[in-house]
Amino acid sequence: MIKFISINFVCALSFIFTLTNCSKNDSHISNNQEKILKVDSVKLITGAIYIGGIKNGLCDGQGIMEYPNSERYVGEFSKGQFNGFGKYYYANGDVYKGDFVNGIKTGFGEFKFNNGSSYKGEFKDDVFEGAGIFKNGLNEVYEGVYSNGNLNGVGQITWPNGTVFVGKFQNGIQHGKGMTITKDHDTIIEHFDLGRKDGEAIEMYHDGNKYMVIYKEGNLIRRSKIK
Repeated sequence: MIKFISINFVCALSFIFTLTNCSKNDSHISNNQEKILKVDSVKLITGAIYIGGIKNGLCDGQGIMEYPNSERYVGEFSKGQFNGFGKYYYANGDVYKGDFVNGIKTGFGEFKFNNGSSYKGEFKDDVFEGAGIFKNGLNEVYEGVYSNGNLNGVGQITWPNGTVFVGKFQNGIQHGKGMTITKDHDTIIEHFDLGRKDGEAIEMYHDGNKYMVIYKEGNLIRRSKIK
């Protein structure tokens, strides 16, 4: 499971900030008598610096939050939290851009890891949840429906050499029936038990040869040609 540290942050500016270069318009009152304050720079007692809009003492609207550890958020705020579309830059070089709900990655987004891996798809509660595509640093592509951060149900793996596997997954591991097709159109229909080949498999090659293969717990038991 891939889970991220929550960056939920309530910007309670009404009692923990000092203003720098603040522009204030006391006469700006909305229909429901909520006072809107626009600022250039706000420094929180946590050391974070906020640049953007404030409503009722909370970060609201477009803004930038810069943290002492060099992490940074650029995007939409509502009621003091990341809400809407935004980009979060981590100190280690990871970058997330996409939807936030109350400071949590929820909705559609793209996460790029500092090791070259990336995920593009749906998030819920800071983890991969729903349809998505994960590409690792080896250019292997894992596509399907994610649950709790892992592929679950029917999914697909595409390797750099053009070989494709389509089948069932459980917690990110091949589990159940699957089919592998190479770029030469060789086809293997097989069964997996938590990542290990198990049971009968049929190998069909582009030259016309076919084989029945038996595996047990990942070990080849028998391979015989089908006439």
